[in-house]
Amino acid sequence: MALVAADEQPKSEQPKDTPSKEEPKDEKAAEKPSEEKPKEEEEKPKEETDNDKIQGTWEVASCQQNGMPSEIRVGDQEIYKDDTVLIRAKGLNKTFEAKFKLDFSKSPREIDLIVDVGEANLGWSGIYSLDGDTLTTCWSATNSQQSRPAALVSKEGDGNTLLVLKRTKPDGQ
Repeated sequence: MALVAADEQPKSEQPKDTPSKEEPKDEKAAEKPSEEKPKEEEEKPKEETDNDKIQGTWEVASCQQNGMPSEIRVGDQEIYKDDTVLIRAKGLNKTFEAKFKLDFSKSPREIDLIVDVGEANLGWSGIYSLDGDTLTTCWSATNSQQSRPAALVSKEGDGNTLLVLKRTKPDGQ
């Protein structure tokens, strides 16, 4: 028998547990599970929050104050952009700017407005419902953030204002 180095042994003489030179050397790579995310996870769009859905221009379609129909806000526009709302009051021919904050983790969902009026800030606490192109809000009569309506209703004597707004296109579009 001739002396041959271990790595030069003929294939028939190699131990059975040693891989032959003809087998792929990177067997571990072939056995590793793919680390890529499935396509359905990658393509899944980010779920929209109410902050996303409220963005845009809304027009007051109906208004109730103290349980009575009122035309005072009908036709007004509310334009939500980022964390700011512009309120175009047609009857007053004025535009007001306020910061708004939504809390959609609560039930009913909450909305707060802070209006900067010079040296003081006025705040209103309300609740809302957002269903497609309809936004319903209910505000307490006072400008206190401590007083928040409990339901989307306006009854005689409660001082609440109930607004139903419909999504519209901004002026000029």
